[in-house]
Amino acid sequence: MLNERFNKDNIIALATIKDGMPYVRNVNGFYEDSSFYVITYALSNKMKQIEKSPCVAISGDWFTAHGKGVNLGWFCADKNRNIAKKLREAFKEWIDNGHNNFEDENTCILRIELTDGVLFSHGTRYDIDFYFQKPPTQHRKNILRSLRSRRMTSGHGSGCTRSGQSPTNMLSWRHGYSFENERETGRKGCGAAFPPCHRFAVTILCSFLLLLSAGISPKTWPCSRKIPTGRRASQTGSPARSAH
Repeated sequence: MLNERFNKDNIIALATIKDGMPYVRNVNGFYEDSSFYVITYALSNKMKQIEKSPCVAISGDWFTAHGKGVNLGWFCADKNRNIAKKLREAFKEWIDNGHNNFEDENTCILRIELTDGVLFSHGTRYDIDFYFQKPPTQHRKNILRSLRSRRMTSGHGSGCTRSGQSPTNMLSWRHGYSFENERETGRKGCGAAFPPCHRFAVTILCSFLLLLSAGISPKTWPCSRKIPTGRRASQTGSPARSAH
């Protein structure tokens, strides 16, 4: 869904912060693999602000998100060859109009690594957790470990997704994990991690074990008692009903 909307030349608003004051400007962005890429200048105000405070926010076409700004360095560097080729194709209408000096090593690529966002499409809201959009890298594992340690220390979570949103209404559901699932499990107990049918089976098993631990034999349970037949009833002195 994000690729269809943003995997091309887009105008997005990029917000940075300096000394507690927010700054925002429009930039051309290209989306790929949970990140936006922007061609910019390393000595610009936004890059100086990102260097001191990498936390940024973006907005565009019914989509808002938070992220981390990373300077990938010179546009023509060998390490940026693949993404530079994609940016040239996406920005081909204006990239060679003289605005950019690619011989200047300060002409760089800004990567905005998205962390969480909100997308609206056809009247539906999607709360997106980008850390679980794909199999975790070591960087994502370190961030997850840090978040979990903070949750254990504080005793409650403050996940990226908003409460009240169904996990099936999140794009992170396809990888089987989300902060929403973890928060629901922590609030409602271990049973929240099981489907209803499994919870019923666990309840029956626990009841059975509880009765055994109390010394109650299964032979004494009401369901295990046999109903006396006519012959046994006559032997005990109780009148047996005739078949006539």
